[in-house]
Amino acid sequence: MRWLVLEFSLPTDEAAAGLLVEELVTFSERGVEEKKLDGGNACVVAYFAAPSDSLADPLADPPETFPQEIRARLKEALGTEPTLLSYRWQEQEAWAELWRRGLAPRRVSPRLVVSPTWETPTLDPGQRLISLDPGMAFGTAEHPTTRGALRLLDPRLQIGARVADVGSGSGILSIAAALLGAESVLAVEMDAWSCEVARENVDRNGVSDRVRVLHAEVGPELFPDEPSFDLIAANIESGTLRRLLPGVRRCVREGGWVLLSGILLPEADAMVRFAAGFGLSLDEEDREGEWWTGAFRATALRAT
Repeated sequence: MRWLVLEFSLPTDEAAAGLLVEELVTFSERGVEEKKLDGGNACVVAYFAAPSDSLADPLADPPETFPQEIRARLKEALGTEPTLLSYRWQEQEAWAELWRRGLAPRRVSPRLVVSPTWETPTLDPGQRLISLDPGMAFGTAEHPTTRGALRLLDPRLQIGARVADVGSGSGILSIAAALLGAESVLAVEMDAWSCEVARENVDRNGVSDRVRVLHAEVGPELFPDEPSFDLIAANIESGTLRRLLPGVRRCVREGGWVLLSGILLPEADAMVRFAAGFGLSLDEEDREGEWWTGAFRATALRAT
C-alpha cells in the first residue's frame, strides 16, 4: 500500500490558509498536516490514496494528471489556484518504519505514558499507559499538538465525564480520556481508514466499553442530537476549528471544558479572541515549538 503526497504552499493570509486546508481536508482520504519549511515559510501536506490508474505499475512515477485535478478543484473552491510545491509516493511500509525508528515510551503528562506496543514500560503509581501501533492515522504523541492536548486534558478530566473527541485520528485523546475516568467518549473522525485504526487502538487499550468511534463528517451544528458534553477536544487545523466552534460551544455544558489544538503560534491570539465571542474563556495555554494548544472554560452563552 502506498499514498500520494501533495505539498502546497500555505498562504500568509490566515483566512486564505484556513480555506485551503479546509478544502484539502475535504478532498484528502488520508489526512492533512501543516509544517514549516526552511526559511520560515509554511506548507500544507495532503495524503491521498493511490489513483486507480497507478496501481498496475508499482514502479511508475507519480501521475501528473491527479495533482493537476486537485489544483483545479481547489481553484474552483477557493477562487485562486494554490502553488503546488511537490508530489511524491509515500510507501506505507516506509511510514511505519519512520514512525517506529527511535520511538520509545514517552511520559506526556503526570498520569499519561504513551508507548509503542513492542515496549512494556514500568509505570509509577497512578500512571496510565496508552499503547499505539504505527500507522498513518494522526495522533502518536510524536507531534506537539497531540502532546499539548494530552497535557491540558490530564488535569481537567473528571471521573464520570462525558467527552467528545472531534477529529479523533488514532483515537489517542479518546483513549486517554477513558483511561483517566471518563464514563463515555464519542470519537468522531471523517476518514474511514483512521476510524479502523482508532477502533483497533481502543480495543487494544481495553476501553471499547467507554469509547465509541463514529465515522462522520461534522458540520457547524456538530452533535445536534447528543446530550451536552463535559469536555470537548479538537486537534485539527485552525480554519476548521473556527468553522466548528459555534457548534462546539452549543454542545459543551456551561462550566465545561473545550481543548483546541492544531494551532500555530501566530494564530493563537486571534483564536482566543474568536473563541471568546462564543463564551469560551482561555484558562491555560500550552506552547511547544511553533504549536499552541488552549484549554477554555465554557461560560454563559450570550443572548441572541
